[in-house]
Amino acid sequence: ISWKDNVLSFDNENFDDVIKKLERWYNVSIIVEGKDSLEDRFTLTIRHESIREVLDLINLTTPFNYAINDDQVKITYQQSKKQTIMKNNYRTDPYKWAAWVLVR
Repeated sequence: ISWKDNVLSFDNENFDDVIKKLERWYNVSIIVEGKDSLEDRFTLTIRHESIREVLDLINLTTPFNYAINDDQVKITYQQSKKQTIMKNNYRTDPYKWAAWVLVR
């Protein structure tokens, strides 16, 4: 984090770390539902964007809904159709399931 330049940067950071830094940067509390989102990784730089703009940008690559209520943000992760199909197809074969998890 480059506080002195008033810039918040992420370099291949996981969603959990991004959320923690966003909470401090915007002075909000963020609740995330859906642990799959915590495995996603992000690289981005924030200068003057609002929390809503940042969430909209992240949402371009990560399927979630969010709601902002004063200083509370709730993010609800959604599985993409591809992930749902993959999980359903591999659920019956544990070896295929393990391969899917490793590839993901």
